[in-house]
Amino acid sequence: MIPWMTEKLAEIRQLIQGGLVVAAVLFIGHVWWKTKALIPTVGAMLLAGIVLWGTANIQWFQDQIGKEMHSLGTTAPVVPTAGAGR
Repeated sequence: MIPWMTEKLAEIRQLIQGGLVVAAVLFIGHVWWKTKALIPTVGAMLLAGIVLWGTANIQWFQDQIGKEMHSLGTTAPVVPTAGAGR
């Protein structure tokens, strides 16, 4: 890939992640404003944290999916049983 293109994509990714942080703060603020309750606000914080963690670690998810896809092509090991070979 072209080096300047890689830099531009990294900048775009950082911009998107920054926008998600702002959206998460607005989401938490909205939940607090509408409910004025601790439990829904904590739930909003947890949800926002999970979304932000997931977007920051998308490569980990891609690696896990790749491992899972490659493991589907292998056969299960044969386990000998007591009645085998008779």
